[in-house]
Amino acid sequence: RIVSMDSFRESNFSLTADLLIWLTEIYEPRAMIPKKIDTEHDRVALIKFVANTFLTKQHIRLNTKRLYLADGYAVKELLKLISILVEAIQEPPIDGNKLGHSLEGTISHATIKELRERVANMSRSGANLYEALNAEVRLRGSRQQILATHMELSTIEKALKEAAAAADKVSDSSSKKVNSVTGDEASVQTKINKKLSEIERAQKRLRQMKQLRPAYQDELDEIQADLKILYDEYVIKLGVFESIRISFALLC
Repeated sequence: RIVSMDSFRESNFSLTADLLIWLTEIYEPRAMIPKKIDTEHDRVALIKFVANTFLTKQHIRLNTKRLYLADGYAVKELLKLISILVEAIQEPPIDGNKLGHSLEGTISHATIKELRERVANMSRSGANLYEALNAEVRLRGSRQQILATHMELSTIEKALKEAAAAADKVSDSSSKKVNSVTGDEASVQTKINKKLSEIERAQKRLRQMKQLRPAYQDELDEIQADLKILYDEYVIKLGVFESIRISFALLC
C-alpha cells in the first residue's frame, strides 16, 4: 500500500489507524490492540492505547491530539516511530567474533525494564549525591570552625539548660494562651446557651398568648354583629330620607 503526504492533506483517520496498528504490532507483537474505529469512543481508545504502549514500553512520547487529527501533523508523530525502524534496518550487523563471546539468548522485556529502572535509580541517586556534595561545601567552614573551638563541658551543659529553659517558657506561654482561649470559649458558650433558653421561653409564652381567648371576646363579637346590623339599617334609612327630600324639593 503506497502512502504519501497527499493522503494526509485532509483528515484521514482510517489510514492513520492502520499505520498505528501496523507499527504497534512491529514494536509489540503481543499487544492486544483495539482495532475498531467506528465511533469516537473507539478512535479515542485506540489513540490512548497506542500512546500509552509506546510511552511505557519504548519510552517514546506521542502527541495524542495530533494523532487524532490524522492530518499532516499526525505524520510527524508517525515519523518518530518509523525513523527508529529505518535506523535499525540501516545499522550494519554486529560481528559476533569481535565481542569476545556470543550471546546465548536474547534479553527479555522484563530484563530490559529492570535495567531501565536501575538506570533511572542511578540517575536519581547521582542527583541526590550532587546536592549533598554541594551542601557539604557550604557547611564545611561552619563545621570546621565549631570543631576547632574548644568548649568546656560546663559551658555546653549551661547552654543546653538555657535552651531547655527557653523552650519550657515558650511551652508555658503557649499553654496559658490555650487555656485562656478555652476559658473564653466556655464563657461564650454559656452566654449562648442562656440566650437560647430565654428565646425558647419567650417563644413558648408567645404561643400560649396566641392560644389564649379573652373572657369578653364573645360579648365583643355579639356587639360587633349588632353594630353591623344597625349600620346597614342606618344606610337604608339615610337613602330613603334623601329620596324623600329630593322629591319634596321637586314638588315645591
